[in-house]
Order: sequence, then structure tokens, then C-alpha cells
Amino acid sequence: MTWWIPENQLSENQNILINCCVLENNDYVWLRGFPGSGKTLLLLHIAIRLLSHNLKAKIGVITYTNSLADLLCSCPFFDDQPDNVIFNSHVSFYLNNRKHFDYIFIDEIQDIPIHHLAKIKTMGDKIYFAGDFDQTIYPQRCSISELRALFNPLAEYHLTEVFRLTPNVFALAKRVAGDNGVESEVALNPKNPNIKLIEVGDSEKYEEVVWIVENALKLAQPGQPSAILFQCHDDIFDFGLYLTTYFEQKYKIKSYGPILHFGSSEDAYRSFNDTCKRHGLFFRYLNYYSAKFAESEGIPLVYLSTIHNAKGLEFNNVFLPSLTQGAFVDSEKVKGWNLFLVAITRTRENLFITYPTHNYFDYIDQSPASICSKLWLKDLIHPPTVKKEEGPAEEEEDEGIVF
Repeated sequence: MTWWIPENQLSENQNILINCCVLENNDYVWLRGFPGSGKTLLLLHIAIRLLSHNLKAKIGVITYTNSLADLLCSCPFFDDQPDNVIFNSHVSFYLNNRKHFDYIFIDEIQDIPIHHLAKIKTMGDKIYFAGDFDQTIYPQRCSISELRALFNPLAEYHLTEVFRLTPNVFALAKRVAGDNGVESEVALNPKNPNIKLIEVGDSEKYEEVVWIVENALKLAQPGQPSAILFQCHDDIFDFGLYLTTYFEQKYKIKSYGPILHFGSSEDAYRSFNDTCKRHGLFFRYLNYYSAKFAESEGIPLVYLSTIHNAKGLEFNNVFLPSLTQGAFVDSEKVKGWNLFLVAITRTRENLFITYPTHNYFDYIDQSPASICSKLWLKDLIHPPTVKKEEGPAEEEEDEGIVF
């Protein structure tokens, strides 16, 4: 289980923080930190430590998405999940919970409406939460001042180590975030491949989809899934039009319409996942109802997901397709850049960004050459012939994947 780090493998600073949170006995605790600093992991470790002190303690763990709730409850400590511990999304908890808890743990607090938080506060004796306001992707949910006023007095802990992000992705993320809240000087992930920026010709849309899905699948391993992330559901459906053709040609799957059809997204995604499972294909749309994240522990999966649904999750390989001019920017410009920050920080290792030749994403020209490699899809599909001098035969490399 690659996402879970046992206590004996945590850093010295992480163990010190857990001890402080448990021993200082504050009513309200906020873990703050840059993406990849382990906020969610530490929340769960604090919950486990408190539960080990009192096995009958009533604990509620609240996440932003159902997918993350499903992942967290797969922690080995909760294999035999006791009745006094629940995992739930904030919407479901807010609407349906009727219990009172000794401890409540809340993840991604920056995107939870303040009136939800006010009600949740009345349901627990002590509240621990994690969040980074530079990752806010929904406007006017709550502000730092509102948070401090609601949970007063509030003990705040700043995490200053970044574990998940490679140094190159960390450098890009800092440029996107500016100086806001960046307290760590160095990313601690030893892996550091260049970020790949891949230009796609005007007539290469189908080839782009094929290259993405095939390389995402080649890079995926059990416990190390790949993800193709989209800004919205419409982008997934557009991608699905070409994916339908690919499935028909590659896997001989007969289709009577797009494999991801417009309409009810839940029905479309359920049908897509059922089709992939039935034909033994390692593709899933990530949702709580028909494709749980824990499934990737046993098989090399490629997930399709909106960026919003991927909040709090991490993948070894992340692909961001077709970033056009104006991507991630709308009437809430700050929210748009935060969405881009969330997207690029979902990866533990490889980040691939494709963009069109014309009207491409504003940030492409600003990407530092020291951390990014600019490539052309046509050269990846049909590598240019290079005449070599005769010599000893070299071992052939696997074509298509860029490292």
C-alpha cells in the first residue's frame, strides 16, 4: 500500500508533531502545509494514536470526496473497522450524521462551506483539521479569518517538509503558488524526472489520445496507478469520443455510441467502468460507486478523473491533456490557478502536459527549461531517424515512453 507510511517510517519532525497534537490536548488543531507535505497522512496518524489510547473513543474522519474516504479506510489499522470510527465525505456527514464524537478529523477544510463547519463543530468535542488555502478551488467557501473565529482558540502547526513532490514539480508548483505559504526550501522526493510538455499538431487529436492512454498504461503498476486528469466533465466526454474509436480498433470492442456518452455523468461512468471490467481493460473513471481507489493496489490501473475529484489523492504518473489558451482561468482567476496547482501536485513522479500548436495554455511559454522538456507528439510517435556510425549493437529501448 504505497500511500500509507507507517509510524516508524515517518520523519523526526512528523513524529514530533503527532506527539504535540496528542499531548497538548487542544480543542481545535489546524495542520497547514504545501501540497505533498503529508497533512492527510498525519491527521490519520493522530487519529490512530488517540484511538490506541482509548479504543472506545468515537472518531469521525471527514474527507472532501468519497474516493478519499474510501482510500483512508483501507489503512491497515482499520482492516477490522470498529463501529466507533466512521469515514465520510463532508456533504454526507453534514446531511446525515446524528452522532456525537470525541474527535472529528477534517481534510481539505479550505473548500468546506463555513456553515457546514459550524454545524460539524457542534458534533465533536475536539476537532483536528488540515488544509491549504492556496489549494482552494471553490470560491467563497470559507476564509482564514472565519476559520480562526469559529475554532477559537486554534492551535496551528505548519508542516515544512514536502515528501510527495519531486524537486522539479515542487519548483513548478512554487512558481504557480507564488510565495504564498511556501515554507519548505527543498522537496524530499529523491526521484526527479523532467516535466514533459508535449506539443500536439492540429490534426493529431486522435494520436494524442492514443499516446496518452498507451503510455499511462505502460507506466502504471499495481499500487502505482496513472491518472488522466480533466478540468470538467465535458472535457472527459470529448476525450471519450476518441477513446471509443481506440477501444474499437485496439480491443475490437463493438460500440453503438461513445463509450463515455453525454447525459447523466454517473450513469456514463458506471457504464464505462462496467465495460472495462467486462473486457479486462485496466481503465476506470474514479468514483466511489463503481471504481474505488483501493482497487489499484492489485492491478495496474489508469484512472480518468476530474481534478476536483482527485483532490487529496496521489498518483505515480499524471497526464494533463489538451491545455488550451485560457485553461484554468475563468471569472475566478485565482481559483483557476489553484486548480492548476492541485492538478500538477497529484503526481509522485511523472508529469505529462499536452497542448495544441496554436492557442495553447498561457503557462507553456513561462515554463523553465531547467525543469521542463518540450517535445513534439509527432516525434514521439515517429522518432526521427538518426544515422549512427557502425559499432556494437545497442539494446533497443521501449518506444513511446518519455523519461
